[in-house]
Amino acid sequence: MNRCTNVFIAAIAGAVAFFIWGVAAHMFLHLGERNWSSLPNEDAIVAEMGKNTPLPGVYFFPFSDCSSSDEAAMAEYEKKYATSPAGLLFYKPVGGDMDFPSVMAQEFLGGFAAAALVAFIVGSLPLGMRGTAVMCGLFALAVCCSNEWSNHIWYGYPLGWIVDGAIESVVGWILAGAVIGKIAGGRFMPAQS
Repeated sequence: MNRCTNVFIAAIAGAVAFFIWGVAAHMFLHLGERNWSSLPNEDAIVAEMGKNTPLPGVYFFPFSDCSSSDEAAMAEYEKKYATSPAGLLFYKPVGGDMDFPSVMAQEFLGGFAAAALVAFIVGSLPLGMRGTAVMCGLFALAVCCSNEWSNHIWYGYPLGWIVDGAIESVVGWILAGAVIGKIAGGRFMPAQS
């Protein structure tokens, strides 16, 4: 089997493992979902947002122009931030159709792209199944530590959300890594001279 075929098969298999774990994590373990809650008085809040927020985007409040060097304005912002509600809002004025098959296909394609990169790399490394699983799990944990922890610090993501995200990513990539390593691990290492 040539390298491209091997990488493609390993990537498909790894993406399938990662996808199945993601479905199980959400549908049966409810990772992430257990940290969601509804807005009190949601209808009134959403109606006001519809009137006052016409464009989709990510909104941080209270907002500050971080490029400003005005010390008085920054002091005023810090006071406002300390004493008023604060949050991060991902907003669409109209939610649109929830095309579940399309969303799931996009989710799978994202996992496939990542699995293809892993399969390409591990084909040239002497890792095998266990080594690839460990490497993938550690990289997933590293990403969670840097990105998700930063979201907790700066934007107030709940710690439970961070932990659930880490569990989903690390376990998912250990499983995908094991599958990828079994198929592609060390198959295309350069010959020793």
